[in-house]
Amino acid sequence: ENQKQQSVLVIGADLEPPLSKWVSSTCDTLTIPLVLVQSYGLIGTVRVQTPSLPLVDPKPDTEVPDLRLLHPLKEIQNLAADIQWDTLDTQQHGHIPYPFILLKAMQDWKSSHSTNRGPQTFAEKNEFRESIQQASHNIDLELNYQEAVANAYLAYTEKTLDVAHLEDLLEKSCKSGSPSLQKFRSMVKALIEFMKLHEGQPPLHGTIPDMTASTDLYVQLQKAYRDQATKDVKEMKRLIDLELVASKTTATTISTHDIETFCKNVFVLDVFHTRSWYEEMTESSCPDDIQEDLAMATFDPYEIEEHTPMLWYLGIQGCQLFYETHGRYPGTLKEYEEDIGKVHDCIRQIILKYNLLDNDLLQKTMLKDDDGRKYAKELVRYGNAEIHSIASVVGGVASQEAVKLITGQYVPLNNTYVFNGIASTGGVYKF
Repeated sequence: ENQKQQSVLVIGADLEPPLSKWVSSTCDTLTIPLVLVQSYGLIGTVRVQTPSLPLVDPKPDTEVPDLRLLHPLKEIQNLAADIQWDTLDTQQHGHIPYPFILLKAMQDWKSSHSTNRGPQTFAEKNEFRESIQQASHNIDLELNYQEAVANAYLAYTEKTLDVAHLEDLLEKSCKSGSPSLQKFRSMVKALIEFMKLHEGQPPLHGTIPDMTASTDLYVQLQKAYRDQATKDVKEMKRLIDLELVASKTTATTISTHDIETFCKNVFVLDVFHTRSWYEEMTESSCPDDIQEDLAMATFDPYEIEEHTPMLWYLGIQGCQLFYETHGRYPGTLKEYEEDIGKVHDCIRQIILKYNLLDNDLLQKTMLKDDDGRKYAKELVRYGNAEIHSIASVVGGVASQEAVKLITGQYVPLNNTYVFNGIASTGGVYKF
C-alpha cells in the first residue's frame, strides 16, 4: 500500500510479452498508470494504460468564450448602459468591445421586432448579423464590429452544462478510490448543487478573449468577469466544504487553486479510462466497441494503403503472439526465413480476434494471397532490432504522455500510438 501511494507512473520499454503482461496486470490492480513503449525494427508503438483519471485541465484547442450575454451580469449591463453611442467619435466607436456591441444589437433587435426573444431561424440570424454590420461606421475598418459579426451567436445562444453529464462523471469516478478521484467527486457534487442554486448556471470562467477595445473599457470588462468568477469560486469552496463534511472525507484537502482550475474548466470536465494491455493481449475476443472503432479506422487509410500504421501494429501483435508460443521473437535465429510462415499465421489469428477477416483494407493488404506475407517477412527481417531513430520518436511520444498523466493536464492518447518508420507516418488507435 505504501508503494502504491508513492508510485505515480510506471514506464516499460521494450519489455518481453510475459513481463509486460505481468506489469500491466499489476499496475491495473494497483490503479497505477502505465506507459509501454516499444521500438521494433522500423515500427514503434506507445501504449497508454490508465485507471479512471479525472481530466480537470484538458486545455482544449478551441473553446467558446463564457460571456453569458444571453443573461448578462448586472455589472456588464451597467457598463453597457453607460456607453453614449450617439456621442462617440470614429476612434471611440471603433474601440467598443464586441460584447457591448452584441448587447446593443440584441436590444435593438428585440425593440424592432417587438419581442423578448432573440433570433431563432436561419434567416433571423442572418438578419441579426446584417444589423451589426449596418451599425458600423465602416465595417472594413472597424475590427471590433468584424469581431461582433463573427461572434454574433454568443448573443442568442447559451453555453449550457448538462447535469446528466455530471452525474455520468460521478458514476465513472466511483470505479476507483484514488485521492484525485475523491477530490473530483466532491467538486462535481458541489458543482451540481451550485447549479441548482443558480438556475442551472455553472461558475463563471472569469477570463475574456483578446478583442479590439480601448484599454479602459477592456479593463472594466475584464474586472467585471473576474470579480464574478472570484465570488463563484468562494461559493464553490463553501459547497465543497459542506460536501466533504457530509461524505465524511474531511481528510481530503482541496486547495483554492484546485477549485479555481475546476471552475475554469467545468464545460470540458471528463473522466479518462483505458482498458489494460493485459486484457488486450489475453482476451480471446475483442469488445464490440473496439471492433467498431478499428473497422472505422480502416476507412481512413494512409495514402499508400499498405503503410497504414494500424496494419503494422497488428503485425507487431503477431510477433508477440509468436513469442508466447516459441519463447523468442521471430527472426532471431540464423534460419530466420523459417519464421515467416509462422508469423503470418499469428497475424491471421490477431486479425481474427479483432473480427477483421472480411475487412476490405485487410483483404487488400495483409490477407491478400502472397502479398500479405510481406508484412511477416519484413517483421521477421527486423529480428526485434532497436533502431535509434525509431526509438527517439516513440520515446518522445512516451515522455509527452507521461507528462500528461503526471500533471493531469491535456488529454492522454487513447490508447495506442503506432509509428511506421518505413513511410514516416503515425496514427492513434483504440485497441
